[in-house]
Amino acid sequence: MPEELETAQIPPHIMAAMRERMKMAQRMSRIKHKIVVMSGKGGVGKCLRRGTSVITGYGDWQPIEVLRTPVVTLNEEGQADVKQKKGRTHRRARIHTLRLRSGKEIGLTRDHLLYAYGQWKPLRDLRRGDRIATIRWLPEPFGPDELTLDEAIVLGLLLGDGGLTGGVPGFTNADAMILEILKSAVRRVDASLKLRPWGSNRFGYMISGGKRGGRPNAVMTLVRRLHVDVPSVEKFLPPDVFRSSNKILATVLRGLFSTDGSVYDDKIEYSSSSSALARDVQRALLRFGIHSLLRGRSSHYTRNGQRRPGQTSFRLLVLGKDILTYAKQINFWGTKGQKLRATVKIIASRRRNPNLDTLPREVWREVEAECIRVGLSWAKLSRDYGYRQSWSTYGGHRYRKQGYLDRRVCPSRNTLLGIASILGSSRLKAVAQSNIYWDQVVDIGPAGTDDVFDIEVEGSHNFIAEGILVHNSTVAANLAVELAKESHVGLVDADVTGPDIPMLMGVEDAHVKATETGMEPTVGPAGVKVISMAQLIDRDTAVVWRGPLKIKALKQMLSDVEWGDLDYLVIDLPPGTSDEPLSIAQEIPDADGAVVVTTPQDVSLLDVRKSIAFAKAVKMDILGVIENMSGFVCPHCGKETAIFKVGGGEAAAKELGLPFLGRVPLDPRIVIGGDAGKPFVIEHPDSEATKAFRGIVKNLRGRLKEAKPRPTGPLAK
Repeated sequence: MPEELETAQIPPHIMAAMRERMKMAQRMSRIKHKIVVMSGKGGVGKCLRRGTSVITGYGDWQPIEVLRTPVVTLNEEGQADVKQKKGRTHRRARIHTLRLRSGKEIGLTRDHLLYAYGQWKPLRDLRRGDRIATIRWLPEPFGPDELTLDEAIVLGLLLGDGGLTGGVPGFTNADAMILEILKSAVRRVDASLKLRPWGSNRFGYMISGGKRGGRPNAVMTLVRRLHVDVPSVEKFLPPDVFRSSNKILATVLRGLFSTDGSVYDDKIEYSSSSSALARDVQRALLRFGIHSLLRGRSSHYTRNGQRRPGQTSFRLLVLGKDILTYAKQINFWGTKGQKLRATVKIIASRRRNPNLDTLPREVWREVEAECIRVGLSWAKLSRDYGYRQSWSTYGGHRYRKQGYLDRRVCPSRNTLLGIASILGSSRLKAVAQSNIYWDQVVDIGPAGTDDVFDIEVEGSHNFIAEGILVHNSTVAANLAVELAKESHVGLVDADVTGPDIPMLMGVEDAHVKATETGMEPTVGPAGVKVISMAQLIDRDTAVVWRGPLKIKALKQMLSDVEWGDLDYLVIDLPPGTSDEPLSIAQEIPDADGAVVVTTPQDVSLLDVRKSIAFAKAVKMDILGVIENMSGFVCPHCGKETAIFKVGGGEAAAKELGLPFLGRVPLDPRIVIGGDAGKPFVIEHPDSEATKAFRGIVKNLRGRLKEAKPRPTGPLAK
């Protein structure tokens, strides 16, 4: 035998892995129960397509993915307000495009909530002909104008009939009055500039100083500063215009309509080859309460005897009483102004027929309820409103017939105001005067897969996206807080790329402290210890990591955090069955099991079935199923409405032979508490949702294995 045995050398990377495993085992050994929360997709967040424009409190429209605070929202009275935007979430999802009668479009997921009369409805439940809430008018922003009046005149006319891609601005127009207005404005912007004839077109002009060199062309400098030096099909209204006062905005619109607009006996039309510019003009008109219809129109031309498709133009139509508002607030320059005056006389002499800005038929139910409240019959209400008895003949007999308010038609705002006055109803008056325009759904269709975003808005929890009122998971957070009432609890936010637990727990601005032996978790409500990727990076930094990096981050949040002695460690996983759930299953093989959270919709149940199959594949027990958003509980009257269907989670649990832990109703205050960093179960201890969480915790405790005794040896320090 050799005098000495050679010791096998263990590779360094294996030694490092072994140390990590020992460290993880040491940390986890001090925790009695480990509960993994797995969620299905669905819910009310993360659901507007990239590029969706949201109106800000500064008056401009910004894409949701780069949105800055604050935003315009509607309060409980249906009036415009400005609220702070707190956070933004992001993922990829299948989307659908919703198209409205007004021409507005928005891309969103099928579970996203839109406001139909009296309730929020998910897109999946909307049908063609349904009416949803859009903004009726937009508030004028506060602050100084970002354009002078003369700059607004020049910009409006050049966006209409100008060529802005060269070194010198061009302009083509035959109206002498418009040419004179542009000349005067250019002269006031820069006295050295003049409107000079240009090219072979007798109506073509350029704005220049008449010589090369010297100081820069002030008008071209303005165009470049506003980034509108683009071809006609790419023109748009710059944010500076929207952030300015209504006076400046009206001036820009007047220039656009005076060049690319038309006026007829029954309508005003604006046409552009740029879709973006047409939509911007439609949004800008909302500042004056003017609603327009956006329509695309394809043109054709003939070459060599063949008919060929031409460029698509985008038309805006202003109709009815909105023509009177347009004439008062915006108007035309030049000969079109004379034609508008004649049109105004025609429109003003007509009997009003508000077939666009009407209220949904569902409002009659509230009128009936108010009649019952004050003890007034429908016939008496109709008589008081102005419907009289008239003679009628039936079966050879002549009798007096009472006229009635017709509940089959959509009432106008003036009709409802009159009824509200008769009934003394402040509720009906608020509905009639609300800042909601009830647009009609014309089409809902699939639009593929794309990045989707959502934002949190404090207080009202809605915002205006593409002119449409839209709404903005909290189970793990409230579960942890409820457990913590009698125990020591830790909460891990395992969603590395979209962490939101710190915001829900009110520790968004807290920083994790580094010590010699690891990291100290932050302490949230009810003493819950919290760790999340959101506390380790800047708030607005996007985490774009592949699997290995996400797995490493998760390992550190488990093994490098000084949890101490805990009764429960709740691990909140993102939806799906990708890197994070697999890593947790591998790193914590002694976890008690998974709590599966679903909503009642089919799409969420489909994902939950996948999550359950995944848990079984990695030999993780299923502790039970929770049905979230199971019916909507009104915080005012306590009435429950099935916004989504109810019972889907319980049925799925029964089908799969799993325990059903309970259902949590959809209460708006859950969202409010989450955005404010105040868990719902603490803020509203007597609510139905909190009672549901208590029942779930009781059922969950009954499903847990008996905890192993904590180690007391030297490695347990």
